Amino acid sequence: MKLTELDLSKLEMRLLLITLETQRDVEENIDKNDRVFGHLYDEIMIKDLNLLINKFETFYKENY
Repeated sequence: MKLTELDLSKLEMRLLLITLETQRDVEENIDKNDRVFGHLYDEIMIKDLNLLINKFETFYKENY
């Protein structure tokens, strides 16, 4: 299924963007040196998340 074929309402798309941005913010703020959560920090994941957010933001701007 292509992104343009997704049938998401405007509200669903906004909620998705907020969720992705919150997840990214949480991951960016994890202390890499924290002995409990430090192993969760992954710069590649954050880059992938930013790319996904950018794609959805572009789709949202073009379609809503």
